[in-house]
Amino acid sequence: MAQRESILPILSSSIYIKIRQDFLIICKNDHCMAALLSYYEYKLNAIISNIEEEQLRNKNYKPTAETYFIECSPSFLSKSLLGLFGRTKIIEANKRLHELNFITAKTEKTGKAYKTTKVSLNIEP
Repeated sequence: MAQRESILPILSSSIYIKIRQDFLIICKNDHCMAALLSYYEYKLNAIISNIEEEQLRNKNYKPTAETYFIECSPSFLSKSLLGLFGRTKIIEANKRLHELNFITAKTEKTGKAYKTTKVSLNIEP
């Protein structure tokens, strides 16, 4: 059965998070990890769609491994997850996702105090 549209008026650009039961199970009931995994999946799907569109326009386009990385700081992720999880919890959850081999994360120093984190799901797109 198709899911019905919401009866509540919402903005199409409104931020929302989705925590799937199967993600909760594989994340050992850690809601932050499951929310991050869902967020990364959503962002990766958008990246893959953009790549497919680019390949339709340019037959020679070949994405690099770097193309699949999502740039995100813990502060940005906290805002993206509607403030439900703080910076420390997000850092811990990302470490656990990395330990479980769900993500690859790398931090690049872009200034004296500013660090950029890049995350990629460990899947074959």
